[in-house]
Amino acid sequence: MNYTRKIFTFLLIILIMFSTACTDNADSVEMEVVEEVKSEPEEPPEQPKQAEPVEEPEEPTSTNVIVMIVAPEEFADDELFIPLEKFQSAGYDVFVASTIKGEIKGFGGKTHTADMAISEIDPTKLDAIVIVGGGGVIDYFWNDPLLMEKITAVSKADKVVSAICLSPALLAQAGVLNGVKATVCEVPDTMSEFDAGGVDYTNESVTTDGKIVTGNGPEASADFAQAVLDALNQ
Repeated sequence: MNYTRKIFTFLLIILIMFSTACTDNADSVEMEVVEEVKSEPEEPPEQPKQAEPVEEPEEPTSTNVIVMIVAPEEFADDELFIPLEKFQSAGYDVFVASTIKGEIKGFGGKTHTADMAISEIDPTKLDAIVIVGGGGVIDYFWNDPLLMEKITAVSKADKVVSAICLSPALLAQAGVLNGVKATVCEVPDTMSEFDAGGVDYTNESVTTDGKIVTGNGPEASADFAQAVLDALNQ
């Protein structure tokens, strides 16, 4: 009986030792797995993709627009209506600008509607300006600061600048005819402005020098308009 008890006790001790060893081994494996998981480096978060820069569209170099600048009274009828018809026939959108919006009247009695005030002229939205002549030029435009500013801005924008009859003197006042060949209706007031502005006076009916076109009076209206169109096509 004692012998049997000893054997049972011996087997029980062995069983307890085996169970303890298995538990320790399992804990050791678990710790190793945890340590391996902890030791693995974390992947950095994915950076958001930067949007590719969008190219801005280029500004159009041509707008197919001509703005005719006309005195509200006493403008030369032929110098407005003959070029106006030719420009429209050539496919241009023509707008008339004056000191006022609404009805304007030439010294020949014809009337027309001014679409805009001179202050509304935007040099970036036109291809050419055409300044019509007549007695109203001296009354309304002579040395006018706003008009001088617009003429200079259109010239700097490399657009066609043109004037007929007395109006080329306005280009001289604005300083865009210095060293430039040009013509004008020859009267003391205009010749004085040409001299002061350093203009190379040609005494022609129509003169083109680069993108500047000038005419000397109503009789030159048709040729002047064609010269403007030719300058626009250069």
